[in-house]
Amino acid sequence: MSEVRGQNEEPVRSLKSLRVYRMAIELAIEIQQITLKFLQFARNELGRQMRLSAESVPANIAEGYGRSRYVADFKRFLVNALGSCTELGCQLELAASYEYISKDVYVALDGKREHLGRSVHVMIEKWKPMGAVVASK
Repeated sequence: MSEVRGQNEEPVRSLKSLRVYRMAIELAIEIQQITLKFLQFARNELGRQMRLSAESVPANIAEGYGRSRYVADFKRFLVNALGSCTELGCQLELAASYEYISKDVYVALDGKREHLGRSVHVMIEKWKPMGAVVASK
C-alpha cells in the first residue's frame, strides 16, 4: 500500500508505519496526561470528552486502515477521524477559556492538532493503495 508521505520515507507496510496514525497516538497520549491533571469536575466532564475525541482519531484511522483495500471505506473513517480532530480543537479552546490549561499549552496542543488534521485531510484527498477496490462493499 502507499501513503501520502514525505520524500525518502518507507512505503506503508502496517498501520503503525502510517505517520498520521503515530501522530494521532502521540496527541492522544498528551491529551490523556494533561486532562488527568484537571480538577475532578473538569477531569470527569470536559477532560473525559477531550480524551474520547483524541482517542477517536487514531481509532478511526486504525479501523479504516483495516478496510483500506476499499478506498471509499478507508476515506469514510478518515473523515470521521478528521471530525474528531476538529471536535478536539473546540474542546481545547474551551479548556483554555476556562483556564484548565495555560495559553502556552493550548497553543502547543492546538498546533499539533491542526497539523494532524491537515495530514488526515491530505490522506483523504490522495490515498491510493495498491490493489484497492474502488467501490466499497
